[in-house]
Amino acid sequence: MLIGAHYYAWYKNNNWQQKTIRGHLQQLPITQFENNWYRNSLSFPISDPNSLATVRQHFEWCKQYGIDFLFVSCNKEELLPYLDLAEEVGIKLSVHIETLGVTQEKKVEKEAIGKLVFHATRVKEWFNHPAWFHIDGKPVVAYYVTRQISDDCIEDAIAKLRKVFGPVHIFGDEVWWQTPKPNRLKLFDTIFAYNMYINKDQKMDKGRVVNPGVTGQGYLEMIAPYEKSYFESARALGVRFAPTVLPGYNDRAVRYDSDHYILPREKGLFFSQYLDYAKQYLAEDSILLITSFNEWYEDSQIEPVLEAFPEYKAFQTDLNLFCERDFEPYGFSHLETIFSFKQTFKPVILAPLALKIEQVVKESPQNVFGSDKELLDSCALLYYHTTVLPILETDRLLKQDIQRKYYTYAEEAHKRGFSAKQIKVRAKELAHFFKVNQDSLIRETLK
Repeated sequence: MLIGAHYYAWYKNNNWQQKTIRGHLQQLPITQFENNWYRNSLSFPISDPNSLATVRQHFEWCKQYGIDFLFVSCNKEELLPYLDLAEEVGIKLSVHIETLGVTQEKKVEKEAIGKLVFHATRVKEWFNHPAWFHIDGKPVVAYYVTRQISDDCIEDAIAKLRKVFGPVHIFGDEVWWQTPKPNRLKLFDTIFAYNMYINKDQKMDKGRVVNPGVTGQGYLEMIAPYEKSYFESARALGVRFAPTVLPGYNDRAVRYDSDHYILPREKGLFFSQYLDYAKQYLAEDSILLITSFNEWYEDSQIEPVLEAFPEYKAFQTDLNLFCERDFEPYGFSHLETIFSFKQTFKPVILAPLALKIEQVVKESPQNVFGSDKELLDSCALLYYHTTVLPILETDRLLKQDIQRKYYTYAEEAHKRGFSAKQIKVRAKELAHFFKVNQDSLIRETLK
């Protein structure tokens, strides 16, 4: 499993404390006391050695606590110093392209596609950098709120972007409070939701309005049916689904007049609950996204924070900006939670196999065997189901169906030089994935 986070460098001079909750709470980034980046250099002058020192510290924390890559939202001119630092530290970077910012439109129609294409020609220049994030040998790019690209032009837009990029792995921000549209999802390699937070004045699918009082576990239960529907639709299409987690949300300092509700951090409980919730979508080779590393305006950051020294306590407020479950300085606790989650994570499913077996029913087998490693994993798991996993007599037909699929895959495996012993050894290695909910997992795989 790989973990990535969204990273920002578009702050403006001298507005950080006025427009962030933590600024009003006098809780500042730890790096501020070292080089004053957020306070004095927020427009990120890349030549400023203090700014570079801050970015290096950010990247080193990512490396230390298990964040493998960052999606950076920044201008093209700023990428090279980022990439050079990432290479030195040992993490990967890609870009999170602000779709609406590039097009300067709230809804992207056909006339605005040219702006996205022109921007793509600039981004492509950095694909060969050693620090650029790749999946299956293809450079990765992510696009924000692709769901705001009109249905009438989304196919044309993605086709033109792929023509510019060449071989590429595109993340599309398609997951939202609505019914999935397969004709859109199939255009992407991975789909995700930057953030499932919905404003009070926004409507969900079928006209229901979100209850702003739902927080914590209740919020996760509210988003679950929507995310599950996207996960299942993507899997059926052979598209990855990357779940996103966040520690909390509070944009009242920067959008006070909008009166948005708060998703409180609850001393880190909400983040832990969100990670536990995301496990259902994670397999051995999955990607987990975090919103965000340092989006301070929406208070979704995990960057370490501490209470400011008295001389920095410049802002006091009696505005209704935060709630009692949201104001504690959290230090390194969120990074430590990520590290612990990654160290102890044990997937219970292999998503690629679930996808493969679905495809076996629909397509000719030779089209879905995949690489040698994927084929071996498929055979091993099917072998495990037919020989190791206890299946009740009432499931006889289900067992026969699994056996039939195993013989199909095993035949191809033997053609590629794999022995029966290799399949059995791999089956034992995968067995721990299926120690819980065994029968339900089989049915889910064969659904």
